[in-house]
Amino acid sequence: MFDEEDRFEQNIFQADGARLGPFVETHMGTLAFNETDSWSIFGEITFDIGDRSTLTYGGRYVNDDKDYLQGVRSWGVNRQLSGVPGVGPGIDGEPEVCRANTDGPPDPTCGSEADPLGYENHPVSDSWDDFISKLSFTYAINDDTNIYALYSEGFKSGTFQPDARNRASADIVVEPETSTNFEVGLKGASTNFRYAVTAYYLEVEDVQTINLVPVGAGFTGLISNVGRVESVGLELEGTFLITDNFLLSGNAAFIDAEMKDTPDPTGAIDPDTGEVYTLDGHRPPGAPEWTYTLFGEYTAQLGNGSTLMLRADVRSCSDVFNQTSNRFTDPPLRLRPQVTN
Repeated sequence: MFDEEDRFEQNIFQADGARLGPFVETHMGTLAFNETDSWSIFGEITFDIGDRSTLTYGGRYVNDDKDYLQGVRSWGVNRQLSGVPGVGPGIDGEPEVCRANTDGPPDPTCGSEADPLGYENHPVSDSWDDFISKLSFTYAINDDTNIYALYSEGFKSGTFQPDARNRASADIVVEPETSTNFEVGLKGASTNFRYAVTAYYLEVEDVQTINLVPVGAGFTGLISNVGRVESVGLELEGTFLITDNFLLSGNAAFIDAEMKDTPDPTGAIDPDTGEVYTLDGHRPPGAPEWTYTLFGEYTAQLGNGSTLMLRADVRSCSDVFNQTSNRFTDPPLRLRPQVTN
């Protein structure tokens, strides 16, 4: 598979009016071109063991080659451009155009739309490959019920920094994630009811996550590999055909996910103090402790041959962080709402 992608992203920040006036803006533009060449070979084989049991083995080899060109065009308030070449000395060896961030007013402006700060067409390339496999065993207790056990491996390719403010940050390559999953389950069905129960243990190594890191005189969000995540989960789902026209279905899941072996330099950073907090023992971003979904569906056949379907859904989940950073502030930032409908 071959894929090409051009990306342009423009962020505009409004400065604090008490320091610089109500209409001072900072522009941070990212221009990027990504090229990916990916191929894989996979296969699967199933063995019947007696009348009720089957054993399945599958494997996949995957190879990814990626090339990336990155650039930044920016101008505005220095404290919002931390890490951009030209803002303060020592960034990518560029001469100082605008002094670094300061605590006292006024903050100066740096660059302009006609003469922006930044860099362009910085190349980064890398390639990754891996072999992943799965092994499953299924036993049919009877014609309507079976149990199974599954071992599977996963691979998420490496990547580059989408929001690097300077060449040094753009050169930080994100290594692949790998995962190992152990799963057991029960599935069954009757005339008007289907159900499934699944329990699993999942371990993800070299977790890719967005985090605040020091850049120049401030902080910016970069993707980092931050140790591993161990998860233990239980999932329940069922579908009940109450009448020929009315269907009720739902699922619920509980997951105990915990970050481990996270080195301090990639912990969560307090942007006000610069203090680094270890992430060990905390839930990873995007991992609610529990979720559930319930929906009902009613279908009616109309006299002209048309079908009318009415459906209602309810979904909910516990608190979940969008990003690794800022969970230690009071109140925590980037926390999604608890209930969505």
